[in-house]
Amino acid sequence: MKRFVSTLFSLVLLISLAACATPASAPEGSTTPSATQSTTSSATPEPQETVVFADPVLEAMVRGAMGKPEGAITAADAEAVTRLDVSFDWQQYGSEATPIEDISGLEHFRNLESLDLSLHAITDITPLASLKKLIVLALGGNPIADLAPLAGLTSLKMLILTDCAAQDYSPLAQLNGLELLMLDNATIADAAPLASLTSLKRLYLEGCELDYSPLADIYPNLEDSDFVILPTPTTLVEFGFYMDGEHKQAVYDNEWVSVRINHIEWGDPGAEMWGQNCVRTVSGTDEYKVDIGYYPMHDTYVVLANKDGEWAVNYLYHPADGSFSFGLGDRKSSERHVRAIFPDADGEDLLLEPVSFHIAALEDALGMTAEGLFELPYSPPSLTSMGFVESGEVRGYLYVHNEAGDYFDVSVHDPEQEAWEGGGEVRFFTPLSEEYRIVVTYHLDEKRFTVGADDNDGGGAEYSFFLDSDEHVDIWCSDDRLTVEQFFMRAINDPSITDASDVYQYSVKRMI
Repeated sequence: MKRFVSTLFSLVLLISLAACATPASAPEGSTTPSATQSTTSSATPEPQETVVFADPVLEAMVRGAMGKPEGAITAADAEAVTRLDVSFDWQQYGSEATPIEDISGLEHFRNLESLDLSLHAITDITPLASLKKLIVLALGGNPIADLAPLAGLTSLKMLILTDCAAQDYSPLAQLNGLELLMLDNATIADAAPLASLTSLKRLYLEGCELDYSPLADIYPNLEDSDFVILPTPTTLVEFGFYMDGEHKQAVYDNEWVSVRINHIEWGDPGAEMWGQNCVRTVSGTDEYKVDIGYYPMHDTYVVLANKDGEWAVNYLYHPADGSFSFGLGDRKSSERHVRAIFPDADGEDLLLEPVSFHIAALEDALGMTAEGLFELPYSPPSLTSMGFVESGEVRGYLYVHNEAGDYFDVSVHDPEQEAWEGGGEVRFFTPLSEEYRIVVTYHLDEKRFTVGADDNDGGGAEYSFFLDSDEHVDIWCSDDRLTVEQFFMRAINDPSITDASDVYQYSVKRMI
């Protein structure tokens, strides 16, 4: 019953930042390097440290962005800049379109909130480590070698690292405020450092050779991405198995192995197919057909090999004690055939090679162990698979349990049919005694239970119980001398139940 009830049961910020960062004097579509500066100044200026740029291209672009083609740029000048766009989309400065290689000097621009260094030839970003106020940082198109300087920039919300050439991306794990991260065509090989970025709304990883599974927890939070993480299959059907009705086994085939699973409740696979309650891998070579099975209930492997229509190998392996049992031949003859089947085997015990193959085949084909596969149902649960039958009387499906004096039934409403009186989708009925009965109806949309009780004299009472809040609302009681609570206490007739909350939860718990 519990499983059944359970079964039933960003960009705006980035746009605003970009809008605030665009200087009023820059025409739309301009590619001129630009800067936004604060107007705060000192009434009594003192000598300031002069900013020195190691790269003349960077200096020319910064001067152009600041509107200061000549004269010293002081630390105070630098600290007045809150936005700096020196991407490679410029043609006005320098006789040739030369990219920036060294960004030394930018460490003085401590109040920057937005910095665009896109499409240059920058490998070392150490000077950026001091820019703690950065919210937007665009480094796309640069072959950056080390991301460590970014680890402390925890104010970042937007980070562009397309074509990044770093080997270690773990510094990104510290940037918990990131809402947009672009790593297109970067060298990232492990997505694990990104798994902690729970604020991400947009993540782009096109061109990266990655296993996305570490991102499964944050994937539902993403509003946009260029990759897909499918839910982990919870049934054999979702893995691609089909049912071989003749041999009562679920089968998955690829080009080099066939995986076959039997549960005895599906039926006996027959003597020719063997493998009751077993997970098998069937493969072959030019000379042999190899059939390896694992029995989870007994923690035992069976290794069979057929050559020229006759059995050549038949032995058991017991992992618990590492022992072998031979149904055909002996260790020496078995090793000879196993060597022919697996000529490249180099393990300490040749007879374990088929076991290793079986384990690896399941992992490579399905990413699962034999135990994990055996635990999966063949298909998603359905009402009929849970024992329900169609019933016109309940306008849906009915399940009846009646064993040794323990009776209850569960009705599930068919939405294609006329609604039940009082509404609801799932209804539970059981007698509490020879005199009293309860009916509990669950309303899915409201997460509300309606609980009613009646007696042999035509009396009754009813209340609503709300799942999320554990609150109840009395609806009616046929006896003016009793409260709803008192009527249900009589019906339940359990001296151990005295607290009101226990009274109102009792029937709901019976259903669940």
